[in-house]
Amino acid sequence: MTDSFCAANAVTRGESMVGTGIDGVRFLVCLEFQRAWPKKILSGADLAEPVVRQLAALDQRDDTRVQYLRRADREVGSVVLLVADMRAATVRRWNLGSHQAMTAVDWSALDRGVLPGGGQPVTQPVVLVCTHGKRDACCAKWGVPFWRALLARESGSRVQMWQTSHLGGHRFAATALVLPHGFHYGRLEPDEAEAFVEALAAGRVYDVDKLRGRAAWSRPAQAAEIFSRQGRALRAEDVVVAAVDAMDVGEQGGWRVALDVLGQRETWHIVRHVDPGVVRPPSCGKVAEPLGRFLVLA
Repeated sequence: MTDSFCAANAVTRGESMVGTGIDGVRFLVCLEFQRAWPKKILSGADLAEPVVRQLAALDQRDDTRVQYLRRADREVGSVVLLVADMRAATVRRWNLGSHQAMTAVDWSALDRGVLPGGGQPVTQPVVLVCTHGKRDACCAKWGVPFWRALLARESGSRVQMWQTSHLGGHRFAATALVLPHGFHYGRLEPDEAEAFVEALAAGRVYDVDKLRGRAAWSRPAQAAEIFSRQGRALRAEDVVVAAVDAMDVGEQGGWRVALDVLGQRETWHIVRHVDPGVVRPPSCGKVAEPLGRFLVLA
């Protein structure tokens, strides 16, 4: 029997989360928007046209992604803008007088490979939990309970927390993105909230089995990093992708991924296996597709 929720279907069919994170995104632009989010955040939102145009221009960049943020307990008085460079692991925050003020930020800095000037550096981890139920029901069913459990542990944690719009991979709800490094997690449960917050506050990478990948890297590189981290207590900065090269290994191809791990070079040969006999919907209401997973080539 097929479950109506894509997240439940993915668990039933044993879909791997390895290498399924947001990929190839260096810059993350997060704008606080407290009102109801439309299904697609850049269409139908109650924002001034110049703001929508600026957000759309940023989102069209190959290396940039736009998110909305909100917290029901925030008093209105300023608009928070967070901008992260997930490759350099840096985040800056602006407290703006209005949404339109974000159009005055020097976004051309991104073309120079740096964050815009101004704002204040953020030195604490920032957790973005997808609760975008209008985009996919799973993000409400699983994302909201995890968010509530997380928020209950915020006081004194030295971890900043926000609800955010669609992060991709609804079928892995509850999903969360952690800044500054851009680690993307999935299948997070409310009873994990305390351990999750403790790990982030201590500067550790949370449970590798819940890690989908690092947003700044390609999906084959994400897979190689996760395989490298399994069974090892490595911090975020201990693993760096040095190179990713395509390999000719059959119909689906493969990748040779070079990692620098604690200063030592590791080479991982990664392939993606697709089983046409096992299908699942990529999100609620979508047509089922063959299930694929990344594997290490022996």
